Amino acid sequence: MIVHRLTPCLLQGLLTLCGMHDLEGKPILLCSSNDSSVHLFDLPSFSEKGKIFAKQEIRAIQTGPGGLFFTGDGTGQVRVWNSVAVPTATT
Repeated sequence: MIVHRLTPCLLQGLLTLCGMHDLEGKPILLCSSNDSSVHLFDLPSFSEKGKIFAKQEIRAIQTGPGGLFFTGDGTGQVRVWNSVAVPTATT
């Protein structure tokens, strides 16, 4: 079941994994692949939470304080990302 949920990342060639907590304290997995993207998965369900893109393959992911994380791609560019809570619709 886990492999099925990670299939988008695995099919593109898995490069690096990094775990962190979102702003609500829930664990997430960051998974970079050869298609120059990082997939974000909720844990333990492994449901895809989102995706971010870079100019080239993301070779490094590092977490920081307060929901920040950093990515480094093949061009040498380092980006700072903020793990913000996604608003949910209420009825």
